[in-house]
Amino acid sequence: MQRPAKPALKSPAKAAARGARPRQAAPKAGTRLPHKLDEAIPYLLARAGERMGGTFSKELRAFKLTLNEWRVCVALHFEAHQRLSDLVSHTSNDASTLSRIVDGLIRRGLAQRDRSTEDARAIAISLTPAGLVLTEKIIPIAQLYERVGLSGISDEEAALLRNLLRRLYDNIGILDRG
Repeated sequence: MQRPAKPALKSPAKAAARGARPRQAAPKAGTRLPHKLDEAIPYLLARAGERMGGTFSKELRAFKLTLNEWRVCVALHFEAHQRLSDLVSHTSNDASTLSRIVDGLIRRGLAQRDRSTEDARAIAISLTPAGLVLTEKIIPIAQLYERVGLSGISDEEAALLRNLLRRLYDNIGILDRG
């Protein structure tokens, strides 16, 4: 009985020419694995977010708003009469920080506390008419920043990116012990 011939080993040069990455040997026990910062998802997300948030924050100065205040305003514009706990999940701020932000918006006449429509004992936050007008002035600027950030990215890729970011956010919740 004749054995089948073994496939010829491909040279590393031919593999590299095809764009394949060379295989790396498994690390020895106790060896530290290299961490490629420029390929680390948390780094790339933070870097993109910092650039987008930082440049957009400069625009918000003209409206006397911080990025966190903007996030609260736009979350309330999207869905009015939110309880603080709802705003926590929509803005990714902790409750104490969010409470201070909301208090500042209320003092400036941009937000107000109402009775919750779901539970009369609970307090909900909503935009005042002035807060609504201000938020609607800023939305087109925010949309411009998104369009610039997504330039060169197809609608399908942008939809995929949004879905992947939502999934990543949900996945990492498993590790959130705070």
